[in-house]
Amino acid sequence: MRRLALVGASLVLVGGLAACGGSPDDASKDDFCKAMDKVGKAGDDFDKYKDAVDELSDTGTPENIDDDARDGFEFLVDEVGDADSEKDLDDVDVKGDDKKATEAFGKYYAKECQ
Repeated sequence: MRRLALVGASLVLVGGLAACGGSPDDASKDDFCKAMDKVGKAGDDFDKYKDAVDELSDTGTPENIDDDARDGFEFLVDEVGDADSEKDLDDVDVKGDDKKATEAFGKYYAKECQ
């Protein structure tokens, strides 16, 4: 869980997921930021982290999110949603386009919620 959790935590620190693009894209800024705060507060507790990301997925993103940042949001939601254990998250290798997208999501979160 460390590798992906660190990505999630860095999104929260920089500013901190329905699968396959199924999350709403019309969330209010306030709801989105509150959901991201819960992700950050979950810490290293896998179950709390997974629940918080699930809530974030249900909340979705505001409509002003750019495509790269939305891809990063979906990547995180999908990976956490598919994980059954911390080990599954530890095994996630964030690189290439996924790394670019998660970084874009972190920048978006920082701009919107800080």
